Amino acid sequence: MRSNCWSAPEYRGARSTAELVKAVWQRLCEPHEQRQFLLLFELVGRHGWKPEGDRDLAQSIISGWLDILTDRLTQDGRPPEEASALATLLLAQVRGLQLDLLVSGDRERADRALDFSLQLLEHRSGSPGCD
Repeated sequence: MRSNCWSAPEYRGARSTAELVKAVWQRLCEPHEQRQFLLLFELVGRHGWKPEGDRDLAQSIISGWLDILTDRLTQDGRPPEEASALATLLLAQVRGLQLDLLVSGDRERADRALDFSLQLLEHRSGSPGCD
């Protein structure tokens, strides 16, 4: 299930996955949006992952995001298997940086880390072993 927030103009206008992730990051760093991460981290910390858990919750906090990122990466020309793995990595990175930001308050450092990772995302090296 896709969130209505994904229909925001700044997301629809993204020309690449990097632009999409950057726009999402900007929005998620707004103080009123950070509440969702406090809740997410509290839920995970308190309950962990349980196979018998709430499937709708898992869908909304993981699968919906992965589907959107995977679709966008595929549009950028990534093969489906690579897009799925990279979407998982991007989601984990955004969540990790969000947790870091909540704990440290160092927005400048978190922004630099995200920008660096997005540069790597857009740089498709022809190095041996990276094909």
